[in-house]
Amino acid sequence: MPERNGAETRRSGRVTLRVPLKIYERDSNNRFLEEEAYAVNVSLWGGLIAFGAAVDRDQKLFVFNQATGEIAESQVVYLRPMRLAGG
Repeated sequence: MPERNGAETRRSGRVTLRVPLKIYERDSNNRFLEEEAYAVNVSLWGGLIAFGAAVDRDQKLFVFNQATGEIAESQVVYLRPMRLAGG
C-alpha cells in the first residue's frame, strides 16, 4: 500500500521476539522432515523465521509453535541469508 510519496507501508507493525518453532516440510517420498527453528520478527500477516534448511520460494511448510502448540501451513515468500548476533 503506497503512501502519498510512493513509499511502501506495512499492513501491520512488526514485533521482534524469539519464539521456538519446529518446521516440517514434505520430502520427495511424502514424508515429513523436521527442523528446530525460531521466529525473529512477527506481524499479523507473517513472520521472519531463522533456520538452516534449504527451501525454495513458494514452498509450503508446516510451522509448529512450541510455546502455544499451534500448527499452521505456511508459504515461503522471501529468502535471504541472515547473520544474527551471537551466532
